[in-house]
Amino acid sequence: MKPFFLIFLFSLLVLPGYSQYSDIIINKVTINNPGETISASVKPQKGRVRTDPDKQYTWYSAGKLHVTQGGFSGKLLNGPYSSWYEDKNLKEKGEFRGGLRQGTWNTWAENGVLRETVTWWAGVRDGKFSEYDSTGKLLKKGSYRNGLLHGDLWTYVSKDSSTVSYYRNGKPAVKKKIKLNVKKLVPGFLKKKDVKKDKPKGEKRKIEL
Repeated sequence: MKPFFLIFLFSLLVLPGYSQYSDIIINKVTINNPGETISASVKPQKGRVRTDPDKQYTWYSAGKLHVTQGGFSGKLLNGPYSSWYEDKNLKEKGEFRGGLRQGTWNTWAENGVLRETVTWWAGVRDGKFSEYDSTGKLLKKGSYRNGLLHGDLWTYVSKDSSTVSYYRNGKPAVKKKIKLNVKKLVPGFLKKKDVKKDKPKGEKRKIEL
């Protein structure tokens, strides 16, 4: 019985007609869409998956990828993800964790130029990001917190010109100036030290008569 099962498993991995099933066996799927090829990992999740009603989950079923809010009905993408243009140039690369984008994701234009780098945490933009123009020059850089712009946002107008604005929880804000009290930070730093004047050596005291 065991040898028969091994032969059957080998045939699934080798025969072209069963390529889709062989991918599932090794927890990897390949989807060929018009003008795009996708390779994704569907490693089994450990334990029960708890979904968030506010998040978008990406999952695999019937040879296609699906995206639904707050739930799924197939194999959640879990692991490395890559997609390519028709000419095999990279289109997008990153990683999923439990159907949600995680870590650094890069997106390229069809000519191979990097267009965007974004940091994700559990399906939400959270961390540094950068945007580039059609020639690969940096346009913007900043950071997100819980899906909202937060901190300094740099916008590059030209090679030698840039502007910076500040955001707090997705809204333009004024950065608070921090005043440092040097006297409290370094006690006695500004106090004048008493300087003792020593009498020159060899000087004789005058005695008045």
